[in-house]
Amino acid sequence: DLSDISSGSVPGWIVNQFSLGEYAEVLHIATTDNTDNFDSFTNSVFCLSQDGRALTITGRIDDITPGERIYSARFIGDRGYLVTFMQVDPLITLDLSDPEHPAMIGELVLPGYSCYIHPVDDDYIVTLGMETTAQGDLVLNGGVQLSLFDVSYPTLPELLDRVTIGVRGTYSEALWNHKAFTFFADENFIAFPVDLYEDSGGREDPWTTGVLSFSGLYVYRLNAGVGFDYLGRISTATDEYPIYGYWTRGIFMDDTVHVVNQNEVNPAD
Repeated sequence: DLSDISSGSVPGWIVNQFSLGEYAEVLHIATTDNTDNFDSFTNSVFCLSQDGRALTITGRIDDITPGERIYSARFIGDRGYLVTFMQVDPLITLDLSDPEHPAMIGELVLPGYSCYIHPVDDDYIVTLGMETTAQGDLVLNGGVQLSLFDVSYPTLPELLDRVTIGVRGTYSEALWNHKAFTFFADENFIAFPVDLYEDSGGREDPWTTGVLSFSGLYVYRLNAGVGFDYLGRISTATDEYPIYGYWTRGIFMDDTVHVVNQNEVNPAD
């Protein structure tokens, strides 16, 4: 029914689809804007409600971590989570229970940044992102980071565990495409593709990329409240595609993981 369609606008841009979320007939949107200066980012969260054919702003939070920009967002019920970044990575928790007065209620500042936020349940979230190293005013990426946060007390978010995979050069498609991140809730299994770069022998130059040593699927089990158990990995490298070719996915069937890519399906040994 086209009569039910409403529209509205807010300033700024979104990172991806997870920058929007709907709960109790309220649309939540997280945006970054820099209309005044490219180096002057500002972040906001808006609550919009339907008023006839219009979506109107009923509440908003402005000036969230000025000078940084949003790298990931997730709205879950009447809670919201943001990760902003410039040189450090604040995980920000939001209370959206009152759409006229949304509020930022918690913040945890850590090195690195998270590109994807995955909800486990009401108490825990998992993020995937990058380790970082500061070099003066510059920030260099390191390895891929898998992190577990306790958000049972949203005013006091806590990092429970963090796994760093590889060194500078290491990459995962799941950093930008959530479809490459598999969470099998029945068994708390996690799988995602990794091109692994490792240190070839004691170098300490943070500007230098490591040496490619593996391409394929990494698999973990999540112990909520504790951390991650590394279960193993499955190589997808071939002579034709020694590094990540087009796409790699982890598919769980009971207690077996299969790695699926463009050419084949392989179960774990």
